[in-house]
Amino acid sequence: MDAGARERRGGLAVLSRDLRALLEKAGATRSQRGLAAPEARLCQGAVYVIPREPETPGRLAESVVAFPALRLPGAGPRADHDYRVIVLTPSALCDDDELNTVHVVPCSTSARGLCSPHDLEIAATEFGFSKANRAYVSIIQPVLKSDLTASGRTGMVSGETLRNLLGRWERLRTG
Repeated sequence: MDAGARERRGGLAVLSRDLRALLEKAGATRSQRGLAAPEARLCQGAVYVIPREPETPGRLAESVVAFPALRLPGAGPRADHDYRVIVLTPSALCDDDELNTVHVVPCSTSARGLCSPHDLEIAATEFGFSKANRAYVSIIQPVLKSDLTASGRTGMVSGETLRNLLGRWERLRTG
């Protein structure tokens, strides 16, 4: 990274910090700043439910968790249910108020068989899941911390499952 790029990036960090300070001074809530409430207990490996959008009953919350526009091979009928996600961002960064997003891996019960070699089947016995799911490592995405709530937290994946997810994500990023 050249000096000019570092300076621009540093300038954005200062601008971002200044904007957060202004929002805090104006009385903006943590949620309005995109941050999770402390009781949400964000950490790596936590499982959360992302509910459907309340203003459009019966419609999936695809504005929060985006799935590919085309149906995936092997997918069952589109289910009208809430999505589960697993937080992949390291716990130390989950607690950092300078960042208002975390990376999550979306999960779905409507597909069987692997769609991508990077995706992972999650057993129904995994804490936080009541049915078998597929974790779509190939479409990991950022979400606002404020979208992950204490009432939406359903559990934690096992250490083995988390290591498997992180290993697949690393292989996907590095080729």
